Amino acid sequence: MRERLAFTLAVVSRYPLLSACALVLFARLAVLSGTGLSLDDLKYFDSLPPKEFLLSQGRFGWLLMDRVFYYLGIAGPYWYVHASLVGCALLACAGVMLARLSLGDQDARYTVSAVAVGVLFAIHPFHAEALSFREAFPFYTSAIFLSAVGLVTLERSRELRSWILGVALITLAISVYQLVLNVMAAVLLFRIISEIGSGVRLREILQRRSLLSMLGGSIVGTGVFLMTMKLLVMAFGITPDSRAQPLPLAELPQRMAEVLSTVWTLVRFELLVPAPLLTALLTLLASIACVRVLVSGANGPARGALLVLLLLVPFASIGVVGAGSVYWPAPRTLVGFAFATAMLVVLATRRPATQLVLPAMFALVTVFASFCIIGDTVALDQNRVNGRDRHTAALIDARIGGLGKSRIAFVGDWKHGVNVRTRDGDMSLSAFAVAWSRAPALTEYTGRNWEVVDSSGRSDWTARCQLLEKWPHADAHFVEGDIAVVCL
Repeated sequence: MRERLAFTLAVVSRYPLLSACALVLFARLAVLSGTGLSLDDLKYFDSLPPKEFLLSQGRFGWLLMDRVFYYLGIAGPYWYVHASLVGCALLACAGVMLARLSLGDQDARYTVSAVAVGVLFAIHPFHAEALSFREAFPFYTSAIFLSAVGLVTLERSRELRSWILGVALITLAISVYQLVLNVMAAVLLFRIISEIGSGVRLREILQRRSLLSMLGGSIVGTGVFLMTMKLLVMAFGITPDSRAQPLPLAELPQRMAEVLSTVWTLVRFELLVPAPLLTALLTLLASIACVRVLVSGANGPARGALLVLLLLVPFASIGVVGAGSVYWPAPRTLVGFAFATAMLVVLATRRPATQLVLPAMFALVTVFASFCIIGDTVALDQNRVNGRDRHTAALIDARIGGLGKSRIAFVGDWKHGVNVRTRDGDMSLSAFAVAWSRAPALTEYTGRNWEVVDSSGRSDWTARCQLLEKWPHADAHFVEGDIAVVCL
């Protein structure tokens, strides 16, 4: 048994990226075999994401990649299986690279630890939501991978041109998906934590070329992104999306309360499904890791600095989500904490930090297995929701389409999302619960073109619906002119 374990660890140490990719793809087998359609997928099956929409969100890198893929014949959700395979591999490789940066030069020999962090980061339940977005997942994973390569390039840069390349990669990554900034912040915090924990003084750490290069390059890359975004918005006359606009100062107190609430949720390790034993295990491992990090501090001031840095990790994981005018802490926006979780689990279980090999291995395998199954649950729930939406579309097609109507309005709120445990943010959300996704859902599931009419402001329709049965009753609709009105 011990010889087999030693052989396995030797293989992982020699082929870290391949090992991480193999484990992550194994963990995602059920998801890759077929997942459902998100709201965005329904919208983009027959049309590209509008240029103005992507530019208004500052995603000009996303726009560039999307158009290049399109002209290569690779369009939107259609390439999901291959994009998911590549995306999962990119996440695994990025996780290993980010873990090596976080562990620091002095821990470069702990390759197995870096692989463990990379794998747990890539299969964390927070990534399961992004995996359910066929159209978005390849861009999401590409951004994280580009940020990892950019940070590695900055750390190893010894001349100006390599440093400029690193800045360019960071800029491109942010222009694809701005929330990579949260992951980068978590990585840099853990890098400083690892350095202090190894006995290096904070003054010496801040004078190290590698750390300064990463910090400076990240700041410059962010600045270049903001300037480019501003120029593009002015050139095309586009109004920035609400998510791309800064938080008004008047709303700062409310936002602070919202961020504190999210931090409290994060540090309790609440995941996408009820999992009290997993939550307890993660809490225990995180506590062990924090204690070991604090104990490793050479003196009182070092321990104080370590404590402050550890407390900053969940706030850094929220990062730019808390700075925007719209606060949307969906799982896929909090992947910085997914990386932090992976780091804490491995710091608590790795050798030589612990000599309890079997309990450590059991804890790692348990977390790995739980993360796998939660990801499977998200994929299954997406399929279940899609199945219900197909049934709803079929009923509408039979009842409304049977009347020869193709213009339809919905009055009321959708109330049919029961028995879906993973309902969170945009995840496992019925297409009929959101106004803009109803028309593409009807078109996709019935094969007919539908026009959904805006019912806001029609108090007469609301009053009439109050007198009728509610959907899915057979009499939960009426016809006015060429419009069929469905009462939800």
